[in-house]
Amino acid sequence: MHERKERLKIVYLLHDIKGPAFHLAVLPSMHLNNSGLMEAKPLTYQIRQEILSGDIIVFCRAWAKESISMAQYLKSMGKAVIYHMDDHFWAMPYWSSPTWKEWHNDAHLPNVEKLIKVADAMTCDSPLLAETISKEHNIKAYAVPNSVDWDAQKYLPDIPRKNDGTVRIGYTSTAFHHFDIQYIMHSLKDVGLMAKRIGKEIVFVNFGYDNLRVNEMLTSNGIQIERYGWVKIEEYYKVLMNLDLDIGVVPLTRNLYNECKALLKWEEFCMCRIPSVVSPVGQYKDLPPAVVHMAKRNSHKNWTEMLWDLVKNDDDRKAKGLRAEEYARKHHNFKTNISEYARIYTEIYENRRR
Repeated sequence: MHERKERLKIVYLLHDIKGPAFHLAVLPSMHLNNSGLMEAKPLTYQIRQEILSGDIIVFCRAWAKESISMAQYLKSMGKAVIYHMDDHFWAMPYWSSPTWKEWHNDAHLPNVEKLIKVADAMTCDSPLLAETISKEHNIKAYAVPNSVDWDAQKYLPDIPRKNDGTVRIGYTSTAFHHFDIQYIMHSLKDVGLMAKRIGKEIVFVNFGYDNLRVNEMLTSNGIQIERYGWVKIEEYYKVLMNLDLDIGVVPLTRNLYNECKALLKWEEFCMCRIPSVVSPVGQYKDLPPAVVHMAKRNSHKNWTEMLWDLVKNDDDRKAKGLRAEEYARKHHNFKTNISEYARIYTEIYENRRR
């Protein structure tokens, strides 16, 4: 047990954070690079001093070998070192190739395991992930509350919702979820054809990873596709809001990787007042029905019904987006959950290894 400090300074070191947002990336942080950490972005004197001024150093998604020696040096200086993990990378589906190959064949995971051995503790974005990692790697792992920084919302553009008969369904993701979006592509097609019968047009908006099979199937059935690539993390929420989405989708197949997921995609849609349809997988299945449409059996029939319920009624869809925003602001907010973060970080600091 170490001394108790009245104030603890936490320094977040974020590595290769791009594409769909990572919730810690909206906090004041230093963005480093896993691909040759020191060579790609030399640590200036100012950056070194900022890191050394911290009491707790959180390594987020780090796997460069230089991060291991950095963590060892920080430990020797009496700092508490935390490894934060937002995904169960050991359970990554093989179909996310080439991402799967990068993690399993390019020393990413061995370096992560070395960092975990150096760390005093881990933090994770889901209770199941924390429990699984703790057992598999013999380290104390804490589940931190799923939260986003709602202060970011005040910088978002105020987009007036259009009323032109189109319904924009948005999907944000990475190659880790290559098969998940294919799982609902026939529901997207069916809802698109149903919408045409009542004078509406479906637009499928793909933000991030592009699944060509899904795009080809939807366009062959007359459904318009819009494709947007990854953006800088500080621009992510603004771009998401500017997409002017009416509905967000979070399809997840049942596997350990997805069961350990955070609620980030739903939280992002809530911040932009976008109602969403989600799979009943992991933490998503515990969301209250009033703030999310859930395909309870994760079947084609369920997904089609849930999507159609939001597509057919414009006023009801907008009201559900506002209810989701209100709920998430109250229960998934860094400011309202900060005491739990403080408790976890204080416990890790006081029990850190020398």
